[in-house]
Amino acid sequence: MKFHHTIISKKNNFFNFFKKKNKNQFRILMYHDIQKNNLLEFRNQLTELKKKWIFINPHDLDKFSETTLPIKGKNLLLTFDDGYKSMLNVKEILQELNINAIFFVISDFVNLTHSDNPKDYIIKNIDSNINMKKDYKNLNWEDLKKLINDGHIIGAHTKSHKKLSKIKNNDFLREEIIESSNEIEKKLNINIKHFAYSYGDIHSFNEISYKIAKSKFKYIFSGIRGNNSNLNFKKCILRRDSIEPNFSLNLIKFFLDGFIDIKYKRDTKKLDKWSDL
Repeated sequence: MKFHHTIISKKNNFFNFFKKKNKNQFRILMYHDIQKNNLLEFRNQLTELKKKWIFINPHDLDKFSETTLPIKGKNLLLTFDDGYKSMLNVKEILQELNINAIFFVISDFVNLTHSDNPKDYIIKNIDSNINMKKDYKNLNWEDLKKLINDGHIIGAHTKSHKKLSKIKNNDFLREEIIESSNEIEKKLNINIKHFAYSYGDIHSFNEISYKIAKSKFKYIFSGIRGNNSNLNFKKCILRRDSIEPNFSLNLIKFFLDGFIDIKYKRDTKKLDKWSDL
């Protein structure tokens, strides 16, 4: 029994030391599809997080990027990927909680018409393992305008969600990264500064795609977990924590406290290598 208490004590001491070491956090949440039956879970997640974390308005990223000082305290930025119609389900919750987000959209997905089948597109380009029982649709241009009017930011997420590291033709890369964002800017009359790699794992990155993305965008986002509080936003590829509405609060807390970051240490070092290009 004494041995058991000793182990627990050492474990708690380790966790307490780890928390002190990582008291300054800037984590970026990455959600995808949130169906209507997940809205209560989603609201509860954000409500609980707001009790101990500060949600940064994405419009304030410029302010943070102009300083070399680390961001103090516990901070979160909310992002959504791909451009599912279900994102409209969260609008009222975000307004209620006074949270603004970045919505990264795939231009070809937004361009789907009523005669197209969104599920076919999703299976082919985004997620081949989708739940066929769910109702999948795409945000259209009018939906994106409404999100902008509500204070949210639209970011680019490639033309068709291809893995950019697999594309060897530079013209195709520019079409996926640059031309697709140009179309979004023209349709919405905005300037896009935020770009999220499709898939976002370490194997999605390579030198040429990063150089092309960096030639246009001020902020580049990955899908790799990690803390951003000490990063130079204008130079580094930002880390993001993938979260699902059905995650327990304890699991989310485990991710956000950084206990799993060590698993991605090698990947984040590679991200920093790309950032030095």
